[in-house]
Amino acid sequence: IVVNTVGPFGVFSLKFIDALAERPLLYLDVCGEQQFVKRSYETLDDRARERGATIVHACAFESFLADLLANRLIEKDEPLEELASFYWFERFLTSPGTRLTMRLVDHFETHAVEERRYVTRKPEAPIEVSDLPFGETRDQALFTPYPEVLFFNERFDVQTVTSNVLLTQGEARLMSRPQNRTQKSIDEIVELDSSHNGIGIYG
Repeated sequence: IVVNTVGPFGVFSLKFIDALAERPLLYLDVCGEQQFVKRSYETLDDRARERGATIVHACAFESFLADLLANRLIEKDEPLEELASFYWFERFLTSPGTRLTMRLVDHFETHAVEERRYVTRKPEAPIEVSDLPFGETRDQALFTPYPEVLFFNERFDVQTVTSNVLLTQGEARLMSRPQNRTQKSIDEIVELDSSHNGIGIYG
């Protein structure tokens, strides 16, 4: 059994995952990064099955629960127009690892599904939502590229797939991404994060 908690996965675990399917092992991770999961699907599934390996992503992450819920409620062969997840956090607080992943999002491809095809999409300006039963306090939704977009697309016959975080108007203003901001490199972002946390990433 291999349990991988070494994130950001798109920075530190890409070489590692290429070796996973060579042994009949059980692999679990806590990854919330779409691009890492997509690469796993594209490169490992057939090899893993041949060697008896089992690979499970996003354990201890919201996407794992969303996938379990969808699997319980939806028939696999049922055609769907849209499948979307919405998260309502009592307080929009993220772990240090999730914050680091969010800072790195511009450096990796992230996706939604439209017309049964992956389309590149990143978190942009929050959109107003009025037809969801969450009350007036959460009336903004920010597209957040969670791994369940991939889980849902692989498992179900669905036309459009997204994952979203519900926000207050104040949170939405804070989360809006400036169009002209200067983007730091991956090394700069990781090094800045490690200095803030007192962790020697490269040591």
